[in-house]
Amino acid sequence: MELPVHDPNAWPNRSAAEVRALAIVIQANLVQLKIAAQRRPALQGAIRGIDVVPPGAVTRMREAMIPPERMKACTDGELLLRLHEAWGQYCLMCWAHETGASAPTLNFGLLPADTEIHCDAALRAKEAEVHALLWRLRHEQRRRERTGMEHGSIPPEAAGVERMDSLARRIPAEALGTPAGEAGDTELLLAACQHAGMLAVLRWLLHPGKDWGDPALMQVEEWPF
Repeated sequence: MELPVHDPNAWPNRSAAEVRALAIVIQANLVQLKIAAQRRPALQGAIRGIDVVPPGAVTRMREAMIPPERMKACTDGELLLRLHEAWGQYCLMCWAHETGASAPTLNFGLLPADTEIHCDAALRAKEAEVHALLWRLRHEQRRRERTGMEHGSIPPEAAGVERMDSLARRIPAEALGTPAGEAGDTELLLAACQHAGMLAVLRWLLHPGKDWGDPALMQVEEWPF
């Protein structure tokens, strides 16, 4: 594996104020998604463990807030996916800030404005880890889809499937606490949403030229490494 080197043409790092602004928006979105999920009987059991408090007023990056009408228009399934994506974003932001907190329960609205985040090397290492885990979860989803197709639809050796299967076995990904290969389809999907949210935050932090919400932030490459 090649070590990352400094690119003289790279964008400057994001300011602490900019990072904190997005963290507050993410926290506010998560709070509203959780409240919306609590109002739906079918989702009552799906929000356990998602602990977050309101951050207070959102004064910057308000365009990144999820409109209430969009939440209301979501089906139960869509709302649950958005909730877990936002939970992944929030947990990653908690990790990224060097506060010494052992659990993802930060209130970014009260966090000092000069709180530092991890260095680029740590962020890039985390990006590689999260991408590999998300690739593994998506691979498991594709494997199940492949298995469910009629016999002979996709030869097992096609498009490097055997090599991908071999790589997948080396990545110890879990879906909500269960090994990916043993998890249910729903747990697998929710875990993939969480990891996609984490990957989006990492790439946004590392690539200041990217706008929040750019689909490329969650794009999974063909290979995990």
